[in-house]
Amino acid sequence: MILNAVRPERVADFEKVIGFLRSALAASPDPTVRAQAEGWRVFKASEPGPNGAVVYVFLLDPTVPGADYGLGRILAEAYPDQAKLQEIWKLYTDSLASGGSLLSLTPVKAGAAAESPAKEVDPKTPQP
Repeated sequence: MILNAVRPERVADFEKVIGFLRSALAASPDPTVRAQAEGWRVFKASEPGPNGAVVYVFLLDPTVPGADYGLGRILAEAYPDQAKLQEIWKLYTDSLASGGSLLSLTPVKAGAAAESPAKEVDPKTPQP
């Protein structure tokens, strides 16, 4: 999972970059990149982030083991024209309120309860 804090006034620019990214993922002739695209989902948080930032989440599930998820590489392969690539990259970097935060998550297994919750006793019901 990658969290991207986006400046509120630059949301349209960031969403343009997401459009370029989706096109790059879909059009790639590389089977690894196409596999990455299958598990790459983008969400926008409803709640404001720190300092009013708009938070976008890249949820990468399932991930492709050993694949490079760097936006720069994926965009550079799809947009070899340096002027276009620089335009896209400027939109991306100027829209961010801060750098993205990568979170590698592992599932938490449920543990046994320390003790059973107390049962309410009905005083009218005979007890063993």
